[in-house]
Amino acid sequence: MPLFLTGQHSAASFAIWRMTETRDELEEIIGHDAASAAVEGITSPKRVMERLAARALFRTAYPAHYCPVAYDGDGRPFLPGRGMRVSFSHTRGHVAMALAPCAVGVDIEQHGGKALRIASRFLNDGELARVNASPSPEVAAVAMWSAKETAYKIIGQSVYDFRRTLDVSPAVAAGEESLIVTCVAPGCPSNLALHCQVFDWGVLTVGAAE
Repeated sequence: MPLFLTGQHSAASFAIWRMTETRDELEEIIGHDAASAAVEGITSPKRVMERLAARALFRTAYPAHYCPVAYDGDGRPFLPGRGMRVSFSHTRGHVAMALAPCAVGVDIEQHGGKALRIASRFLNDGELARVNASPSPEVAAVAMWSAKETAYKIIGQSVYDFRRTLDVSPAVAAGEESLIVTCVAPGCPSNLALHCQVFDWGVLTVGAAE
């Protein structure tokens, strides 16, 4: 069953799709005309499949809201004429989306050691201490990165310097937990409460600026 998970966190509805279909099968779900429009100008086969899987997830999980997706000046997706914002994320084998009547973000990441190896580039000293004290530092580092990616999607480019502008607490190593992302960038919401969920294959974070 490709629809892996659906849920709700505050104002954000979210869902994950397990990518098992062929391109033809995804186009059948979306409709061939809509599929062609969704991938127009995309040349990478990988990006085509991700875009089609995202639209298949959208149509399957939230058919009442389904419509063509537009993008604002910062590249953030929204639903024209619907008063809704939408966010998408991809990782190997899965695609996620979140939907809300306000700025929304979602991120999914595969488990792996890269986030921990480069953690000093995106985590401040306090965050690094929390990650290293976690029962699973590798998973905690992935969750921290995912939380900052989600916050970036919600807030925008003013928080591009993840190490200096965003602080995530606590460090998650398993299960589900609420993460608080504190932002120090001028004019941004001071705190965001994000939902974090750890699976055997990776991490999901999602939230909205209410």
